[in-house]
Amino acid sequence: MEAKILFDADKLDVTGVMGIARTLAYKGIVAEPLYYVEVEGQDEEKPSFFHEYNWKLKHVYDKFHTERAKAIAKERQRAGISFYESMYNEVCSLHKTGLQLLNKELE
Repeated sequence: MEAKILFDADKLDVTGVMGIARTLAYKGIVAEPLYYVEVEGQDEEKPSFFHEYNWKLKHVYDKFHTERAKAIAKERQRAGISFYESMYNEVCSLHKTGLQLLNKELE
C-alpha cells in the first residue's frame, strides 16, 4: 500500500495545470520547443511540449491506485485538458494567420 501511495503522490505532481507548468519549465531548461509546426500542421513526433502532453501527460490520469488520488486527478484533469486545448488552438490559429500573412507578402 505504501508503494501505491508514493506512486500516486509522484504522479499527482504532473497532473493539471501545475503539472503542465512544471513540464513547460522543464522543456525550457532542456531547450525543447513548445511545438513544431510543419506546412500541413503540428508535427506530433518531434520532441516538444505538445508531444510530451500527448504521449505522457494526458495518459497519467488512468494510472492511479488510491481512490483519493483518483479523485484529485479527476479534478485536475479538466483544467489540464482545457489549458492544453486552449494553447493548441492558439498555436494553430497563429500558425494559420502567420502563413496567410507570409504568403500575402510573398505575392
